[in-house]
Amino acid sequence: MGPCLGKKNKGEDGGVIEHATVTNDNFIKTGAKVGQSGANTKVKLNTETNCYSISGDGTVIGSCHLDCDTAYWEVVVGKNPAGLNIGCKRFNPKKPVSLDGYIDGKADDSSAPSWCLDKSIVDLKEGDIVGICWDQTDLPMVSFAVNGEYNPMKGSVNRIRPANDVCPAISVTNGATCELIFDSRQFKKSPPSSKFTMIVCATSLI
Repeated sequence: MGPCLGKKNKGEDGGVIEHATVTNDNFIKTGAKVGQSGANTKVKLNTETNCYSISGDGTVIGSCHLDCDTAYWEVVVGKNPAGLNIGCKRFNPKKPVSLDGYIDGKADDSSAPSWCLDKSIVDLKEGDIVGICWDQTDLPMVSFAVNGEYNPMKGSVNRIRPANDVCPAISVTNGATCELIFDSRQFKKSPPSSKFTMIVCATSLI
């Protein structure tokens, strides 16, 4: 992936924040989007912001696997944070599993393991901005920044093996809602390191 340049905008508190922004429009076009979802989940794309509103009941995954070394995306917590789980899920399109259930962090479930933010450690509130950091070059492999505050050891996932067929994933239930952001131009907070940039889906050269 090519170099990224920072984009400075005013944050909600009036301060200047710098975004890791992919400047090539082709990269933006091939960025991750919402992929498959459970039968009872509701996904609505805001065409002005290129962000997704998620509600209903079930799991939503990203449109491509996390084949990259590092990546970053965001979730804005909506109603009933207790019913929201944020993380990753293994999903093989050749052997798809139902997305009517929820990611719960039970990586020992060999049929459809998932990994997510440990909410017994991190107490989410409506309006919180959760940045998800994927990193195959270091440990932990999945870490989280909440409202721009990054603590790689707080609520993180240390290791995912094997790391293939893993997609971004969120689950909603009991009235939970959220906003899912893959487009780096719309990130609310700066990623904790310049190595974390938006997910760009692999494309065939043939």
